[in-house]
Amino acid sequence: MTHGSSYRNTVLISVAGVTGLVWGLRFLPYLIPQGRVWGVNHLLFLPPVYLWIYAALGIIILSLFFRPVAQISNRVFGSAAAVLLERPFPKRWLFAAVCAVIFFWFLKLPVYLLGDSFSVTANISNDLPVIYKWSEIGSIFMAVIVSKIIPVAGAESGVYAYGVISVLSGGATIFLLFALAYELGNDRTQRLFIFCLTLFAGWTLLFFGYTENYPVLWPFITGYVYFGIRYLRGKNSLIVPFVFLAASMVLHLQIAFFIFSFILLLFSRGLPARLYENHKKIILSIIVLGMAGAAVLFYKFYQQSLELQIYLMPLFVGHGATAGYTLFSIDHLLDIGNQLLLLMPAFPVLLILSFGRWRKLFTDRLNQFLILLSLGGFAFLFIIEPRLGMGRDWDLFALAGLAPLLLVAKIAIERHSILSRFFPVIIIASLTMIMPYLAVNMNYDSAVENYKFLLSLDRERGRTGVTNLIKMYDEKGDKAVVDSLKVILRDHYPAATLAPTAYELIDQRRYDEALIISDSLFKLDPYSIENFLLRASILIKQEHYARAIQDLETAADLGRYDSRPLIRLAQAYNQLGQFEKMMMVLRKAQQCDAKSFKVAEGLSSGFYSMGRYDSALVYAQKMIEVEVNNPAGYIAAGLCAQRSGNLTLAESYLTNFLRLDPANPLANRAKEILASINRAITQ
Repeated sequence: MTHGSSYRNTVLISVAGVTGLVWGLRFLPYLIPQGRVWGVNHLLFLPPVYLWIYAALGIIILSLFFRPVAQISNRVFGSAAAVLLERPFPKRWLFAAVCAVIFFWFLKLPVYLLGDSFSVTANISNDLPVIYKWSEIGSIFMAVIVSKIIPVAGAESGVYAYGVISVLSGGATIFLLFALAYELGNDRTQRLFIFCLTLFAGWTLLFFGYTENYPVLWPFITGYVYFGIRYLRGKNSLIVPFVFLAASMVLHLQIAFFIFSFILLLFSRGLPARLYENHKKIILSIIVLGMAGAAVLFYKFYQQSLELQIYLMPLFVGHGATAGYTLFSIDHLLDIGNQLLLLMPAFPVLLILSFGRWRKLFTDRLNQFLILLSLGGFAFLFIIEPRLGMGRDWDLFALAGLAPLLLVAKIAIERHSILSRFFPVIIIASLTMIMPYLAVNMNYDSAVENYKFLLSLDRERGRTGVTNLIKMYDEKGDKAVVDSLKVILRDHYPAATLAPTAYELIDQRRYDEALIISDSLFKLDPYSIENFLLRASILIKQEHYARAIQDLETAADLGRYDSRPLIRLAQAYNQLGQFEKMMMVLRKAQQCDAKSFKVAEGLSSGFYSMGRYDSALVYAQKMIEVEVNNPAGYIAAGLCAQRSGNLTLAESYLTNFLRLDPANPLANRAKEILASINRAITQ
């Protein structure tokens, strides 16, 4: 056997073996269905026919390793490459992108459960401008603009706004992936290989009407990578990748992890490159000192910021009931592995094939650029807490996979001249392995079951997810499921049972006992909004307003789109007579949830305390509009109307109040006012 033949056989065995192993991982969950295998377990949630289809596709993948079938597949692959990537074909790429947009829209996801989907869509649907979360200000602002343009109003406007952004981002990303593949590949088949690798990946789900703030980042980051590579090759100016990076930074601050790659671009050409060569030691010293100073400032900020402590992975001791989930814990490392397999099913194959050229990585400026992008992505993947709002926020980390996939694909192609023979089999294997994941999310029932599994992995952090399910089934009117989920909430989350008990103790003025319960809940979860709200309620009753305000401000910072901390904060300022601060906080609460009964009640009460009875009446009437059978709205409107001098209106509202709740403690006061109104009218 010749050396060349031995080499080809080694490559064949490597590709076939690793491809078969990664393909076979989708069967592992059948052996450990409750195991931490969320990146490859999607066949479990689909009808049995999908299992047989997946197995049949595996046989097709195997057949592609045999020469006769491989020759046919290579001819087809080569023909497709000639049509799309023989030369720059912007019109053809644009046509493909438009077709993709139509495809994404018609296969739009039927349910939105992951991450903050419920909150962000409700937020955009509000009549008033939203509260902009500081780390996502650009993405949210864009969603607001789109929601005003599209011909959809009301509660659905947020869903459709994010849907439009998602599918258009997908089309733009596909166009740029064509351009990126053309720039990276040396011939048409290499280019099509790179394009298909980046398309047949887990992040493609983000373009099927996904309701979150991440899809819009993809065209900007893909454009940054593309124009960054072109800049390194002297084909465009530095301003172009800078604009794409700056725009993505405005959209979402997670892009900060990719900034270091721009430093390489900055010093790779022109005057900065000459300055670097002439003053290398000084520039490196400045960079090192700057990084050291930034680390010190970051540490100080971290010590003071509860929000940052929640977002970052703890080193050795986790948070409350999840004390074992840390940076180097087995569960976290398994989650990283699941994330990579979900995002990049072909990554293990390419990683194996790229061995042997790692020593030459740093001699190529383009490789260095992709390495810095990859390191930024992996730092983001490892450092940020992956269970921010539920069992799993995989979508937040999707961008971490693009650069490493491009890097290992580029290296593997350069190392193995005969790898082109295996382009079709690797691509078909990638498509096969992401299909179960896409199929799960395209079906309502399977998506919900998959979501429930994700919640079960980290039950202690799943309360928000269970609450999302309750909201979803409540909107559907499925009372039986809502009741069963409330039982789960009560049985598995102590705060759901203990917190109501504590509030009952507050009503009974047993504040010390309520505080004991509050302290025990903080031990379970030191970063829970509910716990801060509970303790603040106790402190307000004890007239410890300064400490209560501190807790409520923390809860407001953690709550993103939750109006409750703001309403209670306004109540505290009202008690202190700080009406200007009270109204500022109430306006924020109104921006957060303009349709909330509690927000309207807070505004009515606030204006009433300030003696602005006409304004108070407007929001009391808003209370009635929101909850027509709630007596609180009628008593508030009656009192405001009486103070405004509109006795006829006051009589109407107070009469309705007594009709709805004659046993209310305020009934006697309502009767006294009605009597005085009658006397005034008769006189």
